Amino acid sequence: MSQIQSTKGDLTNNNIITGVVLVIFSMIAIFWLIPGFVDEPSDYRLSGLSPRFFPYLSAIVLGIWSAIMILENMVKRKKNADVSVVEESEENETLAFGKKEIINCILFLLGSIVYMVMLKFSGFIISSSVILGFMMFLARVRILVLIPVSILVPVVISQVLWLTLEFPLP
Repeated sequence: MSQIQSTKGDLTNNNIITGVVLVIFSMIAIFWLIPGFVDEPSDYRLSGLSPRFFPYLSAIVLGIWSAIMILENMVKRKKNADVSVVEESEENETLAFGKKEIINCILFLLGSIVYMVMLKFSGFIISSSVILGFMMFLARVRILVLIPVSILVPVVISQVLWLTLEFPLP
């Protein structure tokens, strides 16, 4: 079992790993999640964009930006092969991307996959409330803020879309 060590500010290797994970996630979304879980009605051509358009667009943009992040950090690693780069915050604390951050990134990606699956079975409001609460919990938002926000935001979004655009969410 390999151990992830703190980088003391040199985030190049971890950025490459994160980029690879995000490219893999975008490929999973493009080839499995979106075709399998976003319905495409037969008459969408008459009404405009396909319901799959924005999910595909998001997954493709995520994949492109992740690939750019990988390439950029590979070039940076090559340039700084013998120079140690240490970033410091405004409070002169050394920044590190360690085990906890990688676990949060993986949990975020898994949460996104669960959200896509859950959306098909439980609808927008319930799925969005659960996933928003989960993501806010990962971000260590206080419970007194987490609960009302995770419930009210999906309800407000759903109602605004319905009342202004007459666009029902699942």
